[in-house]
Amino acid sequence: MIFSPAVQQELVNTAKQAAALLLRYYKTDLVIERKEDKSPVTEADHDANALIMAALTRLTPEIPIIAEESAETHVMDVSQAEMFWLVDPLDGTKSFIKHTDEFTVNMGLIKHGIPSWGIIAIPAQDLVYWTENNRVLRQQGNNTPEVISVRTPPKDGITVVASQSHYSDKTDVFLKEHKVAQFIQANSSLKFCRVAEGKADLYPRFGTTMEWDTAAGDALVRAAGGRVEHPDGKVFTYGKPGFENGNFVAYGWK
Repeated sequence: MIFSPAVQQELVNTAKQAAALLLRYYKTDLVIERKEDKSPVTEADHDANALIMAALTRLTPEIPIIAEESAETHVMDVSQAEMFWLVDPLDGTKSFIKHTDEFTVNMGLIKHGIPSWGIIAIPAQDLVYWTENNRVLRQQGNNTPEVISVRTPPKDGITVVASQSHYSDKTDVFLKEHKVAQFIQANSSLKFCRVAEGKADLYPRFGTTMEWDTAAGDALVRAAGGRVEHPDGKVFTYGKPGFENGNFVAYGWK
């Protein structure tokens, strides 16, 4: 295990605290700003980012942190780093603004270019998923955490989960290679959670994402028994120039 039990618990608590902070903003009138790329950002994004950055700096001071809401003003060079954090304090800001509940808190640790630990909190559902000892735990509220894993794909066809906001015609082309029984659309990194817990079998994404969008979910899928790779089967790695991803597919099987 990368972290001691005490540090692991503090990391989980940090995600829960960030989720609680987001929910407080969720119930108020939001002030919406625009980034340079015209995407929306709120005070909730900034405050959750500050909370997580402070906690990670305290808990793992030796590990560099790349966070979405700090990237425009401060991006560290991690090309020589053995490990680094990728943080998205509020993934699914558009869903957050529209009050559609599909927004998440994401913290992923990269080691030698591969996700080695991750946590996703879904505030509106009071759910947290995290990796521990090569497995994935899911906790609803204060209930006892349970171990989850991918499922064996059904013989009568797989369930596909795909982006609701960024669907691509390339997805249709790719899915012709598979027998699809059900197709569902969702926003934010919770799509990775659906694959990791066996509620979906495949998550294809064609189009631009950033590494902080995918690192935590990628870690969950891999630890739950699945894999994430490029559509052509090449290894999907992190620490790329500009932290920009290419196309990828999350599979609920090896």
